[in-house]
Amino acid sequence: VAFLVVDDNEDIRFITVTMLRAMGYQLYTATNGKEGLATLRQHRSIGLVLLDIMMPEMDGFAFCKTVQADPSLEDIHIIIVSGRGGAEDKIKGLHLGAADYLIKPFNLEELRARVAVGERIVRQQRALKGQRALLEKLVREDPLTGLSSRRFFEERLGEEWSRAFRYHYPLSLVIGDLDNFKQMNDRYGHPFGDRVLASVGEMLRRDLRQSDMAARCGGDEFSLLLPETDEEGARLIAERLRSKVKEINFAEAADPLLVTISFGVATARYPSP
Repeated sequence: VAFLVVDDNEDIRFITVTMLRAMGYQLYTATNGKEGLATLRQHRSIGLVLLDIMMPEMDGFAFCKTVQADPSLEDIHIIIVSGRGGAEDKIKGLHLGAADYLIKPFNLEELRARVAVGERIVRQQRALKGQRALLEKLVREDPLTGLSSRRFFEERLGEEWSRAFRYHYPLSLVIGDLDNFKQMNDRYGHPFGDRVLASVGEMLRRDLRQSDMAARCGGDEFSLLLPETDEEGARLIAERLRSKVKEINFAEAADPLLVTISFGVATARYPSP
């Protein structure tokens, strides 16, 4: 976790930086809140900020308010340092998003203790954010093929159905499954079957348009959502994909294998008002 020191007093900034560098932190500095915000947004490794209140251009309170309003900076731990120890300033700073308040002059041990607490909090917040992102990915993505999960596909299908109805666009759904996949698993083993599924998923991701969506909705079942695509267009896409699956090379040492897939197409038409 990197550290940002924001203070317009050169002497105090030098002393603070010296203390923090002795603790082993990677350091950035700024002379006012405006400069500090720019540095904060440029260096995403920054998690801790030591912030003065009284500064030109943008003071510490305005800095805190701006950080609190920016969702991308939600895991920043701000420690205000000020010679003003009144309760009013402390309360205002904490309400605006600061996590701690340190009165100047401070000693090294006090700074060390407060920074250690802040670092633990930042690391925990970032770990939780990473876990949330991983869980969201697991919900939205099939781990074997990298395609959308069935749940996410059904959510998108509902959205596209409403959109097609509202704007009178055609909407096509293509569903396919691999031919004789159970026999393939029985003969070559499940690891090989997984490789087949992953290869087909990679081809679908690479070949479809950006507006389309492909999902693995069952063991060997794939679903394709094709917005603004009529029945003829959907059939052409399905036929092209069917041919490309046949071209994937799954040759084993002594037993070359041809993998094929069968598709069905359905199209919803919404007449113009």
